[in-house]
Amino acid sequence: MDYFNRKWAYYARTRGGLPSGYRRVEYLECSGAQYIDTGVNGGSDIVVSCELYSPDAGGIAWGCIQQEAVSANSTRSQAQIVGNLSNHNVQFFADTDTSAIMFSVPLPARLSTSADFVNGIFSVNGTTMTRTVAAYSMNVSIYLFARHVLRSSGVYDVGSFCSGVKAYWMRIRKDGVPTRNLVPCVRIADSKPGLYDLCGSICQLTNSPFYVNAGSGEFTYA
Repeated sequence: MDYFNRKWAYYARTRGGLPSGYRRVEYLECSGAQYIDTGVNGGSDIVVSCELYSPDAGGIAWGCIQQEAVSANSTRSQAQIVGNLSNHNVQFFADTDTSAIMFSVPLPARLSTSADFVNGIFSVNGTTMTRTVAAYSMNVSIYLFARHVLRSSGVYDVGSFCSGVKAYWMRIRKDGVPTRNLVPCVRIADSKPGLYDLCGSICQLTNSPFYVNAGSGEFTYA
C-alpha cells in the first residue's frame, strides 16, 4: 500500500470520514430528555434508514406529526411519519392512517430499519412489508429520539422521548436526493457528543454540519 492509501486508511479508521476536530464513536444514547432536530420536513417524499438499539420499552425513535383540528376539543392526525419502538414491536405510521405497519421483534434488540414512504416499503432486520402511502407534505421537521409535533393551534412541541435507545447512524433521502448522513461523534475540543452530517447540511444550533442535542441534559456515548 502506498503512502496516500495508508494515510487515507488511517483517516477512515480513526475518524470515520470526519473532518479534523471530530472523533467517531459507536453510538449516541438518549436518557429520555435529549433529541436531534434533523431539519428535514416529513412527507411522502422521504426515505429514512437508521440503525438503533432498543431496550424492552422504547417510545418514538424518530418522527414528526402534523395535526388538524376537527372540533373545539379534539384533533386528528393530518400527516405523520413515525418510527415507534413499543411493547416488543417496531411500528411505522404513514400519512393519515392510524393503523401501524407493525413488525414483531423481541426486544431488547439491535435494529436495522428502513422506512421508504415514497414506495411504501418498510423493513426491519431484513423483513419487509408494503403499504400504499398517500401523497402529502408537512411543515414540521423529523426528530431523532423523539417526535416533533405541530399542534392544530400552530404550536410546535416535542413528545414521546425514547429513553435508553441508541442510534448508530441515520440517513434521510428527500425527493430521491441524500440530504442527511448522520454519524455519531464527539467534538474533540470540548468532548461534546452529536451527529455529524456527511452530506454537509447545516445545523441551526451550531451553524455547522455538527448536530447537537436540542433538549436538556446530554447524550451518553461509547
